[in-house]
Amino acid sequence: DERHAARALAAEFRRHGGLAAGMETLLARAALDRLLDSHSVLYREGSLLRWSHQSIRDYLAGRFLASRLAGPEWAEALTRRNESTWRATILFTLLVASQDNPLGETELLPLGVGGESLPDDADIDLLTLLLLSDTALTSQMLEDAIDTVLFAGLAGLGDFDKCETLFRTYDHPLRQLIRLR
Repeated sequence: DERHAARALAAEFRRHGGLAAGMETLLARAALDRLLDSHSVLYREGSLLRWSHQSIRDYLAGRFLASRLAGPEWAEALTRRNESTWRATILFTLLVASQDNPLGETELLPLGVGGESLPDDADIDLLTLLLLSDTALTSQMLEDAIDTVLFAGLAGLGDFDKCETLFRTYDHPLRQLIRLR
């Protein structure tokens, strides 16, 4: 609801500091009113606030999580990476985080890169999207991510039905990697 959103925004302003005591609440309320008045980012639906587009929510959540990659918020987000509603947020998080420093083992090991076994299909899809985006990876992580996606694709070749389905109805990771060249 609106009060919760204003409190959360004020807490974020407090966290960044630099404002006189009590100003963060006034600034949060004014910012929220501005966002609601323009209808470009948020709108009211009864007593709830709604995002005008989910990609705005995902991007802002990704920016928030990118500043907390070592924290419990990111760990929680990673546990939900197989949920379709979290996939874009996780991609935005990794894209934003990679703007400062290329992603390495810490960020990609949870997705199965460089691990002992192949990741599941959802993580392969996520890795493929990362490879196709402008996500900066260390050279070792780039090599490991490509290997992981390739090996997962090759593992599917052992099962003809699965292989046939992948190549006919899905943009297979092998095709996506070939386009990267």
